[in-house]
Amino acid sequence: MDTEQRTVWKALARSPASIVLMVYTFICVWFVGGLTVFHLYLVGTNQVLHFSPCLPLPLYTVATCGS
Repeated sequence: MDTEQRTVWKALARSPASIVLMVYTFICVWFVGGLTVFHLYLVGTNQVLHFSPCLPLPLYTVATCGS
């Protein structure tokens, strides 16, 4: 067995690209986790997205919302 002490810091020093990957992965997981918690909060408090199905139409169409 290898008697050399293996540490994360030595491994990172040998492969600097892994630092970039760790930062990128952390940001992605934080973003997805934050959105998940936010949407679970919305579902838990029975809140919904408020949107209007009657969006403004282009000027060349003749249509009214709700007709």
